[in-house]
Amino acid sequence: MHNEYPSPDGRFLLQTSNYEVRMSHWIEEPYLQDLSKDETVFDLVGSGWSLYRYHWGGGGQSLLLELRRYPGRDPSVIVLADLASGRVRTMTDEDELFERIKASGPPPDFLSREERELGRLRSLLHY
Repeated sequence: MHNEYPSPDGRFLLQTSNYEVRMSHWIEEPYLQDLSKDETVFDLVGSGWSLYRYHWGGGGQSLLLELRRYPGRDPSVIVLADLASGRVRTMTDEDELFERIKASGPPPDFLSREERELGRLRSLLHY
């Protein structure tokens, strides 16, 4: 089973590969395709990272993801993909951070706070 979330401009398609790990507990591992180039931008299927929420920005030129690692109780991680420039930034989340970034856009010096787990996530985001 999977879900599809197209970008507003139709160039990108965020999809999730979904599977149930326990009764009524689903993991939604995301992957992103550039439909104009027929390329995979990133693929987290099989990684244990589950999409919690997302937001398309800039008419589809940026994508904000909140990911949670399964299993575990680690904090959420925010991934900001600037699809126009090919830059990906990550940081740990505090709940209001997602709404603040979604409303105002990322600050210019948006940097990682926890390199331990984020380094592994970055290696999976081969963009």
